[in-house]
Amino acid sequence: MVFARYITVLFCVVSYMSHATHNRAGEIIYKRIAPFSEKSGGYTVAVYNYSITLIKYTKHDEDAADRCEDTIFFGDGEWKLVSRINGGQALDCKCGHDGNTPIGCGELINSQVGHMVKMNIYTATHRYTGPGHYTLRSLDPNRNADVINIQNSVDKPFYIESMLIINAHTGANSSPLFSFAPIDKACIGSCFEHNPGAFDPDGVSLSYEITSSRGAGGLPVAGYFFPDGYSIHPTTGELRWCSPPKQGEYNLAFIVREWRKNTNGLYEQIGYVLR
Repeated sequence: MVFARYITVLFCVVSYMSHATHNRAGEIIYKRIAPFSEKSGGYTVAVYNYSITLIKYTKHDEDAADRCEDTIFFGDGEWKLVSRINGGQALDCKCGHDGNTPIGCGELINSQVGHMVKMNIYTATHRYTGPGHYTLRSLDPNRNADVINIQNSVDKPFYIESMLIINAHTGANSSPLFSFAPIDKACIGSCFEHNPGAFDPDGVSLSYEITSSRGAGGLPVAGYFFPDGYSIHPTTGELRWCSPPKQGEYNLAFIVREWRKNTNGLYEQIGYVLR
C-alpha cells in the first residue's frame, strides 16, 4: 500500500502497463530555519524562513519514470523546481549537474527483484511574508500501475500535501518527522500492523486520521476505495489491516495533525502532513 503509503501483499505478481510508472509513496516536511528575525526601520521583526523537503518513494526499473528535478509549490503563489540531493551517482541516472553540484540519483532502499524501491529527496528554502495558512503541494502524472484499490491507477496523478500554519498565537513550528519509510509488505490472511514512528521535533501533540489517496487538484482519486478492515489509532498512529484478502499493491493515505496550546490555553491546530 502507499500512504501516500504503499504496501505489497505477498505473494504478488504485477503486470505493469506500457505507461511510465513511478510514484509509490511520499510526504512533504518543513522546518523553520534561521534567521528568525531581522532589523527593519529600527525595529526587530520576525521573519519566516523555512527549509521544505519533498520525499518520494518510487518504483525503480528501466521502465519507470525518474525525476532528476521535481517541483514544490509553497502555497503562497510561488513554486520552485529543485534538484534531487540524495544518493550520489551510484545508480547511474545521468542527471547531470545543478551548477557545479552533481544531481543525485536517489537511494535504493529495497533491492528485491520485482520490488525495487528508491527514495528521492528534494529540498528548497523559502521565505514567507507573514502569518497565514500555506498548503505545500507536489503533483506528478506518474502513479504505479495495477494498484488494486485505485481503478486504472496508472492514469491517476499522484498528489501529496502538507499544511504550514504561521500565526502569532502558537509560535514557530516545524512539521512531524517519520522514523520508518512508508513501504511495507503484508501477508494474505494475517493482520498487518505498522507504526510510522511519527514524532514532532517541537514536542507538540499529534493526532492521526485516515484519508483518501489524492490526485489532480488534491481531490480524492476517482475510483479509490478503502480496503475492508483497515484502521489507524487516532493518538498512537498504529495502523492495522485485518486482514488482506488479495495479493497485489495497495495505496493508502493518512494525515498527521499537529496541536499546540495557544495563548488562551486551548489546543489549536498548527499544521499537518499527508503521508
